[in-house]
Amino acid sequence: MTARSIDSDLIRAAWLYCSALQALKVPTPLIISATFKRVKNYRIRSRAYNAPTNMIDEYGFSTKPVEVLDWTTLMRPESVAQTLKPLLDEVWNAAGFDHSASYSANGIWKGF
Repeated sequence: MTARSIDSDLIRAAWLYCSALQALKVPTPLIISATFKRVKNYRIRSRAYNAPTNMIDEYGFSTKPVEVLDWTTLMRPESVAQTLKPLLDEVWNAAGFDHSASYSANGIWKGF
């Protein structure tokens, strides 16, 4: 089984949720984290990496929280992607990679 666009889906979801929270005038700081359940034997596939990854060897895991101190880091998808890079790297680590394939070797997001 594969998770086809996990990076893009998480970036879009965080951007949309944070846009709604900002419109509701929810104050920062915010904490963003992701929890994955029943993912053992899943693989990651994305537009940035066209082959399946190793199988995830854990039944479930949670990423370390990413703290958002102000809304400026969440104004555009590009800034959300940079903010979420450590979280996405953890997801790809679970599939045997050093970092998310959605970022260049320099850590720059490749886009949707």
